Amino acid sequence: MWSEVDTTADETAATALELRELIAMRPPYLRGALAPGRRLPEGERAGRTRAQGMEFDGISPYAPGDDVRVIDWRASARSGTPQVRRFLSQSHRGRMIVVDLPRTLFFGTRHRLMAKSVSLAAAHLAWEALMLHEPVGLAITGKMVEPRRGRRHLLRLLDLLKTAYDDPPDQTDAAKITSDASAAMRSGDEVCLISEFPEPLAEFAARTRALADVRILRAFLVADPLELGPIRPGTYLARPPTDGPRRAFRVTASAATSGAEITEAARRERVAVLRDGGWHVHFVHDLLPWNAGSGP
Repeated sequence: MWSEVDTTADETAATALELRELIAMRPPYLRGALAPGRRLPEGERAGRTRAQGMEFDGISPYAPGDDVRVIDWRASARSGTPQVRRFLSQSHRGRMIVVDLPRTLFFGTRHRLMAKSVSLAAAHLAWEALMLHEPVGLAITGKMVEPRRGRRHLLRLLDLLKTAYDDPPDQTDAAKITSDASAAMRSGDEVCLISEFPEPLAEFAARTRALADVRILRAFLVADPLELGPIRPGTYLARPPTDGPRRAFRVTASAATSGAEITEAARRERVAVLRDGGWHVHFVHDLLPWNAGSGP
């Protein structure tokens, strides 16, 4: 069976969220400036259309399939090989990151609070959008910032994320936040919801199903390591908000066996309901290593 026990362990690093940790979520493949004409890295994804913008990006070698009308003949003559003018694409998806961060997520048995995992995952997705030179916005705890491009804008989002983490609401409505955020996007844009999805999923899926017809919906499920099984007998530290008492849960052998089966069945059911509702399902623990966000 489960029993709750007191602990005085100092777990500040797992409970507090620093801005430097959100900045540290910049993936390694973003480091270093990209060459002119190569603003987008290999593996770029398709946008809504094939249109190009008018903002000049640089000159790069001609590649099969390039429009011959954008060949720069002077640059070609200087280099001795065909060169083309590149322009920033206006067709890439906008991304709205929706963060469902109620006070109930300020719990964790290992590594860090689930709320901290949610925040680090949101920072990762924001940096990824910057890498793709796509506009990115943030919707969290009643506040919404519409998608824009640029590093300065991204840092503003990270600061807002840190502020929301320090003062979370008691309850949230993930379906309403998602619908409001979707209204600020265009057809074909992407909505990324990071949540525990604690509310009845059938109701949530019904309220958001229509959005899947005009948006790309991505669900990022956050869970505590204890839910990912197999559960082993032992004492697990429970990390509440930083101003609360430290506690732990002791799991017996019988509770460990039954608990693993229950959590696995519940996880499969949640995934099935979300997929039926038009959501592409991902897991935060696959997106982030457990030591992510430790900073330099």
